Amino acid sequence: MSNRYQQYRGWLGAGCVAAVTMIGAPAFAATLSGATFSAEEGTAVSGMEVRLWQQGPKGYAIVETTTSGAGGAYQFTEVATGTYKIDSRMGDGVTGHYGDTWFDEAEPMSEGLFFSDADVLEVTEGDTLPDLNVYLPQTGGFDGRITSPAGVGLQGIGVRAESLVDHRYHHNHFTKMQGPVSGAFSMRGLISTGDGHSYRLLVYDPLGRYETQVVEGPFSVTEGSAGALGNFPLVDMGADANEPNNEAAAGVAIDALPYSSEGAIIAPRGSDVDFYCVEVDPGDRLIARARALIEVDGQTREHPWVDPILSVWNPAGPTLLGSNDDDPNGGTLSSLLDTGELEGGRHCFVVSTFGDADWTGAGQQSAGRYVFDVEMGNRRPFIEVSFEDAPLPAEITVSEGDLVEFSMIYGDIDGDVLDVSVVHLDAHGEEVTGTLAPGDQGDVYTWDVAQTAAPDGPFELTFIVSDGEYTAEATVVVTVDQVNVAPGLPVLLSPIAGERVSINAVPLSWENAIDVDEDLLTYDVMVRENSTEATVGQDMTVDEGEGGQTEWRTEALTENALVYWRVRAFDGDAATGYGMWTDWETFRVDTTNEPPAVPEIRKPVSGELVLSLTPRISTTKPADPEDDPVAILIEIAGESGFEEVLVASGEVPAEDTAQAVEWTLTEELTGGQEYYVRARATDDRGAQSEWSDPLRFRVRAPDSLTAPVIDGEMGARCSGDFMMSEEGLLESLTVDNIDANGDALSFELEISRDDEVVFSRQTPQSEGAQTTIAIDEGTFSEPGTYLLRVRAIGGDEEGPWSECTPRIVADEEQPEEPDGPRVTITDQEDGCGCTSTSGSGQGSALALLLGWLLITRRRKRDA
Repeated sequence: MSNRYQQYRGWLGAGCVAAVTMIGAPAFAATLSGATFSAEEGTAVSGMEVRLWQQGPKGYAIVETTTSGAGGAYQFTEVATGTYKIDSRMGDGVTGHYGDTWFDEAEPMSEGLFFSDADVLEVTEGDTLPDLNVYLPQTGGFDGRITSPAGVGLQGIGVRAESLVDHRYHHNHFTKMQGPVSGAFSMRGLISTGDGHSYRLLVYDPLGRYETQVVEGPFSVTEGSAGALGNFPLVDMGADANEPNNEAAAGVAIDALPYSSEGAIIAPRGSDVDFYCVEVDPGDRLIARARALIEVDGQTREHPWVDPILSVWNPAGPTLLGSNDDDPNGGTLSSLLDTGELEGGRHCFVVSTFGDADWTGAGQQSAGRYVFDVEMGNRRPFIEVSFEDAPLPAEITVSEGDLVEFSMIYGDIDGDVLDVSVVHLDAHGEEVTGTLAPGDQGDVYTWDVAQTAAPDGPFELTFIVSDGEYTAEATVVVTVDQVNVAPGLPVLLSPIAGERVSINAVPLSWENAIDVDEDLLTYDVMVRENSTEATVGQDMTVDEGEGGQTEWRTEALTENALVYWRVRAFDGDAATGYGMWTDWETFRVDTTNEPPAVPEIRKPVSGELVLSLTPRISTTKPADPEDDPVAILIEIAGESGFEEVLVASGEVPAEDTAQAVEWTLTEELTGGQEYYVRARATDDRGAQSEWSDPLRFRVRAPDSLTAPVIDGEMGARCSGDFMMSEEGLLESLTVDNIDANGDALSFELEISRDDEVVFSRQTPQSEGAQTTIAIDEGTFSEPGTYLLRVRAIGGDEEGPWSECTPRIVADEEQPEEPDGPRVTITDQEDGCGCTSTSGSGQGSALALLLGWLLITRRRKRDA
């Protein structure tokens, strides 16, 4: 566009505003107004035809036309809401060289030359849109003539003058007789070369007798004038290499895909159609295209007039399977046909041109060269599904709780990437969740059938693979049989773990069991006192409570009873509906804290002489009715009334694992005195037993150790003639314990012969009533009389000896038994012949005994 054109547009638009906006319009409709101007001269141009185009369902169409008046002004009133464009051109009876021009003020701009760049006006109710000015440039033109190769003028030949700058800008004309001149064409309204446009010619024969010609020029246009271009002879149309192919039997055989024709021509117009035939497999899909192409300035583009159309047939019928006269991707002058999925066998494509309704050539509106292409289109993928290693049936039956697997094998003959999915719905149309995962030979869909699935059946599973365009599917209907599963374990909540309860009708609570079948549950409750093996107790069936927990109150339970209880769930199915019993839990009924039993004094025994000044006191461990922890208080007094307590133990805990409670005094009692001891038990909540009966005992005075008493047969032998043979030597000595309660005493045993000590041993007093002292082998190794004596030792105190004189004699010296009765000399009331070194009558008795033994032995020898 010239600089002059741009300048005039700038100031002319502002100058027209007042004239345009003064025109009124109804408030309910829009008003569009502007003016027409000469772009070069800067003056208004009247008498121009102005057209209003509205967008409809099939593109833009003219809805109103007006003529610009004085000052070039125009106006459209009562314009409905919609989308519009405006253009202007020379009206009837107007002379000049103005070209058709669109209102084009916003980018993209093309000087108003192209519809595609024209401004879009969005109009709503009540709008007033002024200054819609159209600037019509001054144009020129040229004249010429089209002839046959022999120079004869040809009528009806199409001529296009198109800009070398942008071939979208062009004028079309068909040759005719102009006066005496045949084959003449005239082009007017072309933008001048001075404004940047030169032109080429495209020449076309609609009957198909001559080849389309491209005459590059360049041809110039002078503003306001029309030049003469001269004559342009055409060239005869060449031969169609594919002929004869005017019927299915003679159709071009396509051996391989993709295929593209060479040298194909529809000519002559009105009778020629072309067949192309191919063998296909079931499911094949073909994409065919027929295009008329022309090469201009080194570029191949669509022919502006030749309009091929396509159809596909099953020639066995023949049956028309589909047709199309347009290419959605290439405009209205080409044809693209998608056959869809075909049955196997021979199929034929037929090429004609627009206007041929019967595919015979009749009614064709164009003719010429074209290109036919066909290729394999996208084909449907395949899918095979198996269940339990067999092809998928239409219906199957499974059970609740089953793990069901479907194996999927699929593929795509075109190698497309496939999207794999499973649509799994119950009878209500709700989605069901499964797992789709890769397997060894394909994908595997796994369904873990819920225990509550049966009522929601039957289920439909559709296995789908898709390449984005086509899908392949396999469907199965699944019936689910109901299977009962016993409920799980309840969780016992309260009371548990030996908890004490202060009421005897006790509320028991538990967390409800989980039942995968979601059945209504009841609970069996078992209650036993003091032992799970008890045959009598409380048994009850309880309905399930709300809120996830259930509670049931027992009848009155026995005070202080240790109560065992457990629960199981039941879903109503007598065969399979009982759940497992819970483990036993316990609680203690303790409405009143009762005192423990009275402890008994076990040590010392009543009247016992205790040798230690800090004796150890032992009591029984009393039972507590509630099994509370118990402690023992021990008191010692000098009289049975305990008016004055001399020593108290404090609370001594009764350990769980102990059989008795023991306490050792830390303060010494007075030796030689008599004392009383008593005990009382207290539980950890303060309940106290009665005091035990007072028990009297004595405490040994210092230096009061007594001589040990040799026990049993040994004691008897010591009281007589204690004679040992080499086969019956003494191996041990047993004495009665001085303190049966096990005070820290020991016994010292000494054996001597001829005033020489041959054995000595000190042995701690044993627990219980007696202590045995072992004698080493070899102590009695020689014949003779031995002095055996034993005494008690307590700390630094040594008690008196008890003595015995066993002897060993040679076999030839064995005495004969006396003829008369044996005489025992003793000063002891119990007749014991054991002696003591305390200086009492025991020594005299021993002397008399020894004397008697000597006399007896001598009598034996004298005999």
